Amino acid sequence: TTLFPISHKQEAPMLANVLDDLTQWIGELGLTHDVYVWGNGASFDVAMLEHAYKQISDFVPWDFRKTRDMRTLYDITLRLQLPIEVERVGTHHNALDDAEFQANVIMESLRQITITQQSIEESEAFAADQEACA
Repeated sequence: TTLFPISHKQEAPMLANVLDDLTQWIGELGLTHDVYVWGNGASFDVAMLEHAYKQISDFVPWDFRKTRDMRTLYDITLRLQLPIEVERVGTHHNALDDAEFQANVIMESLRQITITQQSIEESEAFAADQEACA
């Protein structure tokens, strides 16, 4: 006997078809080889995708120098003591839910860093004005 009845099986798409769709989507954005690819960690998500591409061909639609990971950005943001408040919705370890959460963490981290950069620039401009008036 099987654990799952046949009626619950879903046909998974072929890996080559999925990678072709991803490559086409990246190309439609006009970003082939100029795209930054983000993963949760530096050594898993993007590495797995690159390995999958190399099983099909030598073509990977991004430059290896443009891979990024959320954990590092999140760690930097926390070390700068910037508030990151992203609500977790959906199911943990569901690929789409995890990807949406990670994208939201990345966007919020970058937003907080940008706000901090703007505050520093405003403070520097204010200090320069004060020195000029003195």
